[in-house]
Amino acid sequence: MQFGSVLTGLLGGLALFLYGMERLTTSLNSVAGSKLQATLDWATRNVVWGALTGAVLTALLQSSSLTTVLCVGFISAGLMSLRQAVGVIVGANIGTTLTAQVISLDVAALALPIVTAGIFLRILSRNDWQRHAATVLFGVGMLFYGMELMSQATEPLRSHPPFIEAMKSLNQAWVGILVGAAFTALVQSSSATTGIVIVLGSQGLLSLEAAVALVLGANVGSCVTAVMAAWNRGAVARQAAAVHVIFNTSGALLWWALLSPLTRLTTLVSGDDMARQIANAHTIFNLSNGIIFVLLSQPLADLVERWIPEEPEPDKMAARPFYLDPGHLPIPSMALGRVRLELLHMGELAVQAVQSAADGRAALDYARGVHDLQQEIVEYTRQIPRSEMSVGDQLAFETVLVVADSLDYVALAVEELVHAERLLGEKAFLSQVERLHKLVVESLEQALASLKEPGLAEVVRERKETIRAARDEAMHTVLELLNSERPGASERYRHRAAVIDELRRVYYLATHIARAVQKEWAVAVGDREAD
Repeated sequence: MQFGSVLTGLLGGLALFLYGMERLTTSLNSVAGSKLQATLDWATRNVVWGALTGAVLTALLQSSSLTTVLCVGFISAGLMSLRQAVGVIVGANIGTTLTAQVISLDVAALALPIVTAGIFLRILSRNDWQRHAATVLFGVGMLFYGMELMSQATEPLRSHPPFIEAMKSLNQAWVGILVGAAFTALVQSSSATTGIVIVLGSQGLLSLEAAVALVLGANVGSCVTAVMAAWNRGAVARQAAAVHVIFNTSGALLWWALLSPLTRLTTLVSGDDMARQIANAHTIFNLSNGIIFVLLSQPLADLVERWIPEEPEPDKMAARPFYLDPGHLPIPSMALGRVRLELLHMGELAVQAVQSAADGRAALDYARGVHDLQQEIVEYTRQIPRSEMSVGDQLAFETVLVVADSLDYVALAVEELVHAERLLGEKAFLSQVERLHKLVVESLEQALASLKEPGLAEVVRERKETIRAARDEAMHTVLELLNSERPGASERYRHRAAVIDELRRVYYLATHIARAVQKEWAVAVGDREAD
């Protein structure tokens, strides 16, 4: 037997399996991404809804680790409690059973036709939805073809005594669990481990007990991704990762103790098909574990919170990003949602800068914070994969950049305003144009609020005549200075006019934000009506 050809076939099949999984996941993310926010909103109802949400998300994303990362982001944003997160994380493991069921199907003969159909449909696709749907089909075909290559490559091992002896060592369940965990940690995919186990089991190279032990180990190994994602990312991230680790490891230990009853039950419901037996065993222990931990969600959350205490509430006026979570980058719609949250944070600093313009030092500190956040937002937004964006995501991408740039210009306007006020010395002018100042601050606040309530965008734009009247009123006061015979009157006139101009500039920047929101909202409404 030539080990080189066996190894090449096995690794090549694994590579195609992982590539198919990556294409499948990416395209499902793009198709379903706009619905993920609504899907996660289910989790805020109760822990049962959270488990259903986690299962649905993982079925869509094809990654329990990615579901956990998204969950961490929602906890960080205060949109989900740790108890609700327990439900989502439990559901994520249930969602992975769909993949195992799919790859256990005997559809090797359909693999290449599915790949071919996916490629041709992608070439002929006329819109984003069709293109992503074709890629999903292509990914499924590549997944099946990779399985078939691994099956063909490992067939000679059935008659190779040293390999058979090595496989017999996996009959010791603890060895199988360790091997499954190590391999999953290496390839960062429990589905890949399950796929190889199904291939080896179907070839008769593994007993059912050894196969189930390897799949139990795969569940444990998937914790590595969650732990790595949570490393140095704050207490909330570590709490979610701890829930993931406790759930997977304790579930594996439970079924290790009950391995014989599990295999008997699996054989009873699956018949003699080894692939179906492995997939059904995977479903049985994940589903039963999920039910147990849903019932224990509150004690588990309490335990983790005592074990990993929460950090103090962050200062919302701090000039550092709170919401730009790298874990959301693979899904454009979710990453853009994080940018919107950060824009609201940035907007709070911008509003404070305009509001406190009379206090020069404080206003300049806020303005610097706005500049810093704009750079962070642009850098984060740059990393969002634009090739995977839907038309709606592309428009949202443009909107968030318009808002970020407009707020940056607001900070520049505040700096000019403070400079003009300082040149006036003790004769500060902002207090004399209080009406205009208040209207501008209110307009900026409403423009930012329109990111969540688009109807406010029109309110901002309709205030144009009111702002113009307040500006004219302020300029009338300034023009009276030209009649003064006191020295420096013309200089004071110029600085006061500059204050008014900068306030007017802030208002027009607020209208830029409102206009961008209206444009995006009009397209979104049009798409929904078309649907």
